[in-house]
Amino acid sequence: MEGLGIHELIEEDVALCEFACTSKQPLQEILRNGLDMVHEQG
Repeated sequence: MEGLGIHELIEEDVALCEFACTSKQPLQEILRNGLDMVHEQG
């Protein structure tokens, strides 16, 4: 995740994608879980 730039994003950055996506994936929640995981691992 770090190699893909997860530190450059916040939930609001993917809010429009989540709204417009027809699959209705919880992108903001997925991003928050990833950010929390990276933070916990140091």
